[in-house]
Amino acid sequence: MEEQIRISFFKHQINALDDEKLFKLFRKEGMAGYGVWWRLLEMLGGVKEHRLQRDYEDIAFKMYHPDLAELIKRVVEDYGLFKTNKDYFWNSSFMAQMEDLNARYQKRAAAGSKGGKRKAELKQSQSNAAAMLPENDSNATIDKIREEESRIDSKDIFPSNEAKNLSSSSSVEVCEPSTSKSKEEEEEERKLLEEKINKGEIQLFSKIEDVPPEIRKSFEEFWQLFRPDPSQQAKYKVSLMQWKDMDPKFREAVLRWLRDGNVTMNRNPYYFLQHVRPQFLNKREQLQLHKAGKRLVSVRLDGKQWVCTAYVADLFQLEILDPDYNKKFE
Repeated sequence: MEEQIRISFFKHQINALDDEKLFKLFRKEGMAGYGVWWRLLEMLGGVKEHRLQRDYEDIAFKMYHPDLAELIKRVVEDYGLFKTNKDYFWNSSFMAQMEDLNARYQKRAAAGSKGGKRKAELKQSQSNAAAMLPENDSNATIDKIREEESRIDSKDIFPSNEAKNLSSSSSVEVCEPSTSKSKEEEEEERKLLEEKINKGEIQLFSKIEDVPPEIRKSFEEFWQLFRPDPSQQAKYKVSLMQWKDMDPKFREAVLRWLRDGNVTMNRNPYYFLQHVRPQFLNKREQLQLHKAGKRLVSVRLDGKQWVCTAYVADLFQLEILDPDYNKKFE
């Protein structure tokens, strides 16, 4: 029997299905195959060498589903998700992840042991100092020892050469050296900024009068269709400036979307305009919408290829590369 290890978790990426091999497994085997994949990783993570024997009937028995033996075999051998030899199978990237987690755990354990030992020694020193010194000197010495204890809490428990590796998974903050500027440098930068503003090279705020009439007219239509909450009326000007800076195709897409009777739960117009963009689909969403009978297309935007519904492509007037993307799921 494989030896159990102490690590009790591993990272589960929320976009795991973007992986081509895993998505193929999901498409062919459904949720049953997808569930077997994650259960196998859990089992691999629970043994020391992070590999399992190729006894699929035994694995199915441990999953409390003896009827899954054939499915487990396909998941392991047919989709390129695992490496195998005569006796074992494993996943190399998962093995590396678990080894990294284990190394971090060992470092923390060692650092904690070191810090605890040092604190115990200082507490004993505190007790000895209080007993040996005259009463009028003991308080000052004890305060000094407590200051040293505080230094241990913030440094020795997480030594400096490990701080960066552990900062992402602990509450310890890694402070960088100060890079504050002198008063002379700040004054020089302030004068330079004022000079650029006076020359008109920098405009802190645009004026409504500077917005072209056709853009203001289209914004007025947006404002009426969007119907902001009364509390958001003060965002009229900043929303207008956001509208002015948007891609003309995006402005037209917003108007067409609102004219179709669509509404948004967020009634903040400025926030809404900041986040206007075509809704592109990951592989899981593509499969779901294909099964729901939606027409999917492949499009190009900003030099990259994306997949979206035909409605979104038409709404944003996107360049269509493949008008019948659904056939990839047949």
